[in-house]
Amino acid sequence: MKGFQEQLGFVLHTQPFSENSLLVDLFTYGYGRVKCIAKGFRGGRKNGRTKSLFPHSEYNLCWYGKNDLKVLTSAELVRPPVFLDREPLYHGLYLNELIYRLVDCQEYMNGFYLAYRDFISSLILTGADETRLREIEMQLLRELGFGLLLNVDAHSGENVNPENFYKFDPESGFYKALNDDLSDNLFLGKYLLELHAGCWQRREVLLIARLILRKTINFRLNGKPLHSRRLYKSFLAS
Repeated sequence: MKGFQEQLGFVLHTQPFSENSLLVDLFTYGYGRVKCIAKGFRGGRKNGRTKSLFPHSEYNLCWYGKNDLKVLTSAELVRPPVFLDREPLYHGLYLNELIYRLVDCQEYMNGFYLAYRDFISSLILTGADETRLREIEMQLLRELGFGLLLNVDAHSGENVNPENFYKFDPESGFYKALNDDLSDNLFLGKYLLELHAGCWQRREVLLIARLILRKTINFRLNGKPLHSRRLYKSFLAS
């Protein structure tokens, strides 16, 4: 695969690769997640200038290589770098880690790229918002084929009844609970239908979204913890 000029993308994750190079995961418009070696981007200077890569900032990127691991040749900022802090920073780190952990390399996701860019812009302009975070989690799962079916009973195929309670299985979806079921994994159909319709006004709907998205993401990660969640908990406790 030859080099690509002027390819838009964001930096998801970096780690040291050698004395002056980084191993970089990019999220790009045309090619999804791309893994690169970024030579000279660690501790080095070129033409008297330090080459740096910043998260949450959009770049024009160029790389080359026929294998899965490309070589990044240039990364030019589209606009001045963004430095998120406090809660917006942790929302941004969390979404980056989700993409890094759930999205396969070079999986076509142009629609989600635009949603990701809008989400980062909203963190910069208006700060962190839990509803926006849940919406983009849901969109990412849909793009990956793991979308939540909120208005249909997964066992019977019938429409969800607003008066019934439903249990949730992250692999199959929602199904009607037995009358004597007293578990804490029960969700009122009325709120599921509101969530399906994108009605986020009720606190109960946002809470349900948080719970079922957490269960679904944990399932897709095979129970492996997210480092960004641990960092966010430490931030809230500080």
